[in-house]
Amino acid sequence: MNNLLKTLVVAAAVTVLGLVAFQTGWSQTVSPVFVVYGTMTTQDGNPVEGTYTIVIENLRTGAVVDDDVGAGENAGKFAVVFIDYYGGSVVMAGDEIGISVRIGQTPVTGAYEIHQVTAEDVLDMRVMINIIEPQVAVDSKTWGAIKSLYQ
Repeated sequence: MNNLLKTLVVAAAVTVLGLVAFQTGWSQTVSPVFVVYGTMTTQDGNPVEGTYTIVIENLRTGAVVDDDVGAGENAGKFAVVFIDYYGGSVVMAGDEIGISVRIGQTPVTGAYEIHQVTAEDVLDMRVMINIIEPQVAVDSKTWGAIKSLYQ
């Protein structure tokens, strides 16, 4: 699914579930849907082109979702959705969300951070997390390209 279509689906899901949450009185501390989105940029602030996969894990529940970083007009963008279609909670205020980066299936060393979910994040049913391309990833990509030239 292309990134534009994925963004529209995510927006629709958040809107619909937000209305349901409002009408049913869901708490501000739990949510049945939660979107993590953002942009990955180079060290100098330019959006990266593809190559990377962003992996998001709710450390409390163990739920893991990932998205490939966009290219072209969606360069650097990513978005993932945690959703419980039956109204259960996928995120709570205080949960820790682990953010890691992969190149293909290989984790990028040193490319990991944790975001603690706030009550405001839960109420908004989303959080934006921007990622700066770690230098070790740049070195890994360069080394991989150099290595393939000599094999």
